[in-house]
Amino acid sequence: DLSNGGFVRQSGEPLTDIEKHLNIRKQIEQRRKNLFPVQPKPPQGFKDYLMNKKTYHLEGNTGKDSRIQPIPKIAPPPSLEGALRDLFLTQENERYKLRMKHLVEKEKLVLAVEQEILRVHGRAARALANQSLPYSVCTILRDEEVYTPIDPNQEEKNRDIRSRYNG
Repeated sequence: DLSNGGFVRQSGEPLTDIEKHLNIRKQIEQRRKNLFPVQPKPPQGFKDYLMNKKTYHLEGNTGKDSRIQPIPKIAPPPSLEGALRDLFLTQENERYKLRMKHLVEKEKLVLAVEQEILRVHGRAARALANQSLPYSVCTILRDEEVYTPIDPNQEEKNRDIRSRYNG
């Protein structure tokens, strides 16, 4: 029997704080029983994803792996001598740094897109399994911090509002 937003005993007396807390824990336990790991189907071409192959040039990952193609440095033309040759080498080092920086930024964007694609696939798999919350440590930890009774109607409304923003 619900009264004033809280549970009431048959005798009409309100529940103690400990009983309220135990009821909240029961609700959370019930919600956890509905959680289970959902394995999404990998997206098409997943085996070729940069995050899967790990062939990116991000900081510290250059030259150690034979699958990673190094960016070549252009040698100065043989006709250059003295100060012009030094200037060419200085400029070529700067061009090389810029090419590396450009490539790293490009790979960061590719990795971000791949991560978002995987997130969308995971969300779709959870939707097919009729599971609104992910089976994760964050969900468990969030549930540990619940101190007010859970209203299923309010929870449904919050989920609808935020569903397009959450991963």
